[in-house]
Amino acid sequence: MRKRLIIALTALASCAAIAAAPAGAVEYAHHVEVGGGGNHFGPYVYFYAAETYPYGSAIACAGVRGVGLNCASTTGEVAGIVLPFDVEAEPYIHNHSTWTSYFNGYYYT
Repeated sequence: MRKRLIIALTALASCAAIAAAPAGAVEYAHHVEVGGGGNHFGPYVYFYAAETYPYGSAIACAGVRGVGLNCASTTGEVAGIVLPFDVEAEPYIHNHSTWTSYFNGYYYT
C-alpha cells in the first residue's frame, strides 16, 4: 500500500513539473532581473505569442516591440499576449511594479 502511494505521489509531482513549463514555448529569459517600470527585450525572432512569468508578487506584462503589451490584472499572475498574425519582432518583459523583481520570458513560433 505504501509503495503504491509513493508511486502515485511521484507521478503527480512529475506531472506538476511538466505542467509548470509552457508546452511548445522557447524560453528567452530565465530568472532575469527587471527594475520597477523597466523592460527586458528578447531576441529578434518570428513569433505569434509571448508570456511572462513573474517570481514573487510583481505585476508582469508581456509585450511585442512595436505591436503591443498586455499586463496581468493582479500581482504574481502570468501575463500573455497572443497576436492574430505572426510578426518578426522582439518579445519583451515589462515590470509594471515599482520594485525590482525577477521573471521568465517565453515566445511561441
